[in-house]
Amino acid sequence: MESRIFYGIIAMMLPSIAFAQSLTSMVDTGRTQLNDIVSISQEVGELMSDARSSNSSDLMECIATKQASIGALRDISQSAFDSLQTASTVERAEYELRKITLATSKARQFKNDAQKCVAGASLSGDNATESTTQVIADLTNVVDNFNGQSTLTVESGQSYSFDSSNSTATTGADSINPPPDTSPY
Repeated sequence: MESRIFYGIIAMMLPSIAFAQSLTSMVDTGRTQLNDIVSISQEVGELMSDARSSNSSDLMECIATKQASIGALRDISQSAFDSLQTASTVERAEYELRKITLATSKARQFKNDAQKCVAGASLSGDNATESTTQVIADLTNVVDNFNGQSTLTVESGQSYSFDSSNSTATTGADSINPPPDTSPY
């Protein structure tokens, strides 16, 4: 009889033990991601210090907007981490961890954008080098969606404009060439 009670107590405790282990794992993951956001914030702060020393107002403005966004994400993540530590259900803990995970991803994106600000500023300085991008377009398989032909033929002798100085009331619209068959008019 005592063994049944013991096993019954163990069976009731298993879900709470699993929850505690799951919660501990989520808190550890959340802590790691929050530390990543703090580190990203510090790195962008260093970029801002470098921008101030360069006296480039455009660069400072660009980095400042990214830094403000990262700061907001850091605050949101800290709040979510506090809620994660006190979560009473797995669902609530997962919700808070998702917020931190998303904030970490966005913070990394803002850090990359801040680094692009610095790279863009270095290209637009006095020692800037011209960059050329070449785009090659293959138009052999282009299809005209109006009539299904792969190429359009336009006869150069036809005009579809109307010159009112060259018309009389009697000839009027008769002097205008009709629009092509592919025209919606």
